[in-house]
Amino acid sequence: MSAYIVDRNTIVYMVKAAEHVDMYWNGVQMKRCQDTQFIDVAQMLWDENIKSVQYRYPDCANSLDNAPGPIGEDFKITYKDASAVYGSFDNWTIISACNEYAYQACEHPGWEQSESCRFVETLKSCAIRRLMPENARRIPEPLPNVITL
Repeated sequence: MSAYIVDRNTIVYMVKAAEHVDMYWNGVQMKRCQDTQFIDVAQMLWDENIKSVQYRYPDCANSLDNAPGPIGEDFKITYKDASAVYGSFDNWTIISACNEYAYQACEHPGWEQSESCRFVETLKSCAIRRLMPENARRIPEPLPNVITL
C-alpha cells in the first residue's frame, strides 16, 4: 500500500462534521467544543496521518519536505482553521472523508488502537445513522403466528 498526508481541508472538514452531526468525543459534545479542543482533535488526526506516512516511508522520518501530500504545508492546525465555515455537510461526503483519511492513516501498527481511529469510526457511525430513516433504527416485532391451510 501507499500512503499520503491528507490536506488541511480534509482534517478541518472532519472535525467540523463532528460538530455538525452532534458527535460526542471524550465526554465533550463536539458542537460545543472550544477552539482549543477543536485544534487538539484536528492536530491529533493530522499527527496520526503523518505517523502513518513516516512508518510507510522511513526516509520521511526526519523531514516531511519530500513526504507525499501537500507541498509547503507546516502541518499545524490553527485558530483560523477552527473558525472555518462550511455551507453544508452531506453524510456521504463525511463518510467518504473518513474512509480517505483512515486509508491514509492506517499504515502503522498502532492505528487500530489509536484515538484517531476511534474518532473516525465514531464520526462515520454518526453519519451512517443519519442516513437511515427513524423507523429503520428500531428492530421490528415478530409477526404473530399465522396458520395457513
